[in-house]
Amino acid sequence: MMIEVGTPAILEFGASQERIKSVYVGALKKRHVLFGVALTTGIKAKAREGNRVTVRYMHKGTVFGFKTEVADFRAHPSPILFLNYPITVEEMEIRGARRVDCFFPCTISAGSAAVEGLIVDISIGGCKLTFESDPNTYIPKIEAGSKIKADFYILEERNRYTLKAVLMHKKVEDDKLNLGLQFDDSDITFKSLVADYVDKVSRMLS
Repeated sequence: MMIEVGTPAILEFGASQERIKSVYVGALKKRHVLFGVALTTGIKAKAREGNRVTVRYMHKGTVFGFKTEVADFRAHPSPILFLNYPITVEEMEIRGARRVDCFFPCTISAGSAAVEGLIVDISIGGCKLTFESDPNTYIPKIEAGSKIKADFYILEERNRYTLKAVLMHKKVEDDKLNLGLQFDDSDITFKSLVADYVDKVSRMLS
């Protein structure tokens, strides 16, 4: 199992699909894997022996995931979740990852400027943004390598997601500005959500 001590991970519990952040702290002779978690309200209920859990983490540009069960939970001296050692671990390469079409209204920020557009396709590695007109007047310093933050929503504006990315390229086509973004590798929570979305859409359309 390719994972290093200190690697951030996302734990998704059972049918509720509730996610919590954790940190990998070690393994015990291929019997158990151990994750440090925050001692929050409800963690003991989630961490009951036998409860199903899905784990996702990133290692050298690849998102890995596996399904297992809770073996034990120790609250003291530090809260540690013991999971059964996984039988198989799946991986999803970011480079060349599956890409699906979408139409998510978004607002991007670069420095002190902001402009509205659409996310028109997305993968676990990044997305494509398009704008009706070239917004260089408003964000003149947006060039390859620029750090960009974007807020987007699917159905309701109040339910927004935030992504952090680096601009890889930009191109003007048919009076529209298209931006190619690469997601920040450190945001495993966001990448996990995107991976689920892309997987479900791909399976439904295949």
